Parts: sequence; C-alpha cells; structure tokens
Amino acid sequence: MGYAQKPFIANVILLMCCMAGGQSALTLAAESSTQQVDMKMNTMPETINANKMPRTLFVGTYGDEHQPGGIYSLRLSSDGKKIEQLNHLANPKLAGYLMYDPKTTILYSVDERKNDGRGPVEPAASVMAFSVNLESGHLSLLNEQIAPGPRPTFLSLDSHNGRLFSANHGDFEHVEKVVFKDGKWGSEYVYDDSTVIMYGLNKDGSISGINDLVILQGQGKDPNHSKQAGGHAQASPHAHSAVISP
Repeated sequence: MGYAQKPFIANVILLMCCMAGGQSALTLAAESSTQQVDMKMNTMPETINANKMPRTLFVGTYGDEHQPGGIYSLRLSSDGKKIEQLNHLANPKLAGYLMYDPKTTILYSVDERKNDGRGPVEPAASVMAFSVNLESGHLSLLNEQIAPGPRPTFLSLDSHNGRLFSANHGDFEHVEKVVFKDGKWGSEYVYDDSTVIMYGLNKDGSISGINDLVILQGQGKDPNHSKQAGGHAQASPHAHSAVISP
C-alpha cells in the first residue's frame, strides 16, 4: 500500500483492564486514512458492565522517515469521557494490524514492511508478539518471526489450536525484466508474491515459527490497459485478509 506523508491510524485494540474473573477484550479494527475511516467492531460476550471500567487502547500507526509510527497505548476513563496517552513503542514502525489474545494477554502486531534485499539495512517484514501490562499500557516484546511476502497486513488468531495467520499483500513496486519474445526485445513486469502464512504459537503466546505458507496465484485485467502484468492493483492476488471459519 502507499503511505501518506504523515502517519495515520492503522488499527485500534480496546481492552478492559482490572477485570474480575480474568481478562477479556473488546476489539476495534480500523483501516483508515486521512480522508476516510471504515470501522468494524467485534465485542466479546461478557456478563460484567464494561462501561464502568477504565480501558486500555492500543493504537497501531504507520510511520515514515519523519514520523515515528509504532504502537501507542491510551487510557479511556471509566466514564468514557476522557482519554490519555500512556506509552509509545516505536517498533514496529509500520504497525498496520493488531490482534489481542485474552487467553494469554498477548498482543500481536505486524510490521508491514518490504524487505530491502540489501542485508540488515532495515528490519525485515515480520509478525511480533508482545506481553501486555493493562495497568501501565506497557508492551514487552516476546519475540518476532519473519513474514515472507511483503507487507503483512492482517492477522487472524486461532488461540485454541495455537495458530496465528497473516495475509501479506505484496508491494506496488515492480521489477522490469528484459525479454526476447516473438523475435523482438521488450519488457515484462514482475510483482511480489502475495502469501498467507500459518504460524505456530507456544503456550506462553510467543510465536514458534512458520508452520506452513501458501503463495497465492492469479491476476486480474487492468482497466487502464497497462503493460505492467495487469497493473499494480491487479498484478497479483494482493491479499488483505485471512479469516478463520468456525
């Protein structure tokens, strides 16, 4: 995806804190830009009155060379009228999607990068696991695993079976390949692979590694008749979600 000059909110996780009988989560996943916001809310069933409890919000943001990005932790007052910043974690810089596991109180985040291919100049595209302190909003990195296929952009959690899934959509930039075809020299344009990755989870919620990976296939017709293998938006599957069925 393309990035604005200023970072914008990519994802929000809203958690209840200090809850009797264990942790629960109220998640709000928001894909947003500076112009528009499209939000979907999933509320975990609870018997307790959530409106009378302070809550901790974790906000994933995109950064660039001028802005930090990362994950912000905020506190929403019990009356729902005030909000204050608690902490800021600069890494992952491109925290495009967050997922919380109330069973282990672990927060998962993508670092929505494309590997630069020049060695350890920049961090690799990855998925990270953080332990959560709901009182202070502090996040502690447990571990991270690489995410082959640029731009991991979505996470699905199967906590019961110890699995985490990511969808990686690839990048817009192409590689030009010079070819000799039908007696003529010309160019073909190659785009990144789009992948779905299944990670294993350890009992403490850390990510054990990649259990399996699927490289998605296919491309669409370019409405602009571009020579670039279907155009940047149609050149590959460009996966943006991976949802687990019941």
